[in-house]
Amino acid sequence: DLQRYLHSIDQMELPFYKREVLCRSMQHRRLDMLIIGHDPRTPNSTDSSTRRARSVVCITARVHPGETPASYMCHGLIEYLISNDANAKKLRKNVTFIVIPMLNPDGVFLGNYRTAFCGLDLNRQYDAPSAWCTPENFHLKEMLKNLAGSPHASLDFVVDLHSHSTAMNAFCYVNLLENDLAKMQQELLFLRLFSTHSKQFSLSSSKVCCDPTK
Repeated sequence: DLQRYLHSIDQMELPFYKREVLCRSMQHRRLDMLIIGHDPRTPNSTDSSTRRARSVVCITARVHPGETPASYMCHGLIEYLISNDANAKKLRKNVTFIVIPMLNPDGVFLGNYRTAFCGLDLNRQYDAPSAWCTPENFHLKEMLKNLAGSPHASLDFVVDLHSHSTAMNAFCYVNLLENDLAKMQQELLFLRLFSTHSKQFSLSSSKVCCDPTK
């Protein structure tokens, strides 16, 4: 279903949209990466009027195969970002969204609940990912590191979409950067703005954590 959906977007030939293969999984399935907005990897993405780097938000989903609501959230997000809505156009003008709609395609195909083909929970493999055993984590981390070190991009947020087995609202689990006060303030401000503008979002259910093992 995902491949059919992404192919239908390809057929639209949108000037602000491109689809690439970030890598292949252990079972050689595509790990699709969508770029919505100006490609932040090119010098042309820099705002020529202010010489500011291009703001980038990376969004991933379905690292846990059993959390199917994450795919519905990601689908709705993509639909909005490529739409003709005035606010969507404004977002595309100022921000580039990199979306990886299915981070664990092998696990989804096999019907696993949390793990990939290798038997590992990919959400616990970011510290030292293996290019062979966990290529999804390895190539995602390399891509993010390249963006973070690029003079043409400002990696502002990385958002990983999940679903919860019992919670009925929307909330965030946030890793605060203790050594970067400005980033920490941005993250906390984002939660409050989210709470202000969305009735479905629960600030009280959200959690912040500075534990490096998390």
